[in-house]
Amino acid sequence: MPKRHQTILLPVSSAEALAACRLTLRSLGWEATEPAENRIVGDEEPWRLDCHTSPSRIEIGLSAEAADRTAVEVTVAAPGFGPRVCRRLARQIEAFEEKVAAADDGQL
Repeated sequence: MPKRHQTILLPVSSAEALAACRLTLRSLGWEATEPAENRIVGDEEPWRLDCHTSPSRIEIGLSAEAADRTAVEVTVAAPGFGPRVCRRLARQIEAFEEKVAAADDGQL
């Protein structure tokens, strides 16, 4: 199963980063759960996909690096293989990074 990983540093507290991540996942159409404190797992809503695409899963972990800086560890994975799946995962990471930065700035 292909995976992509990215670390995003946000200049906010972990509570604000968690709220921004929740808002971002909702805006991107992911169904999210929070299995532990500072951790979110999201599944892509399958009815938004074509019949040739398997839903992806995103896992987000947050860790405060300082009172006003949080590291957001993002991992996206999807069943399948090959360049098509890898490109899709890269696009999903990029979209998440762009939207979480906008949510952090209050623009989402």
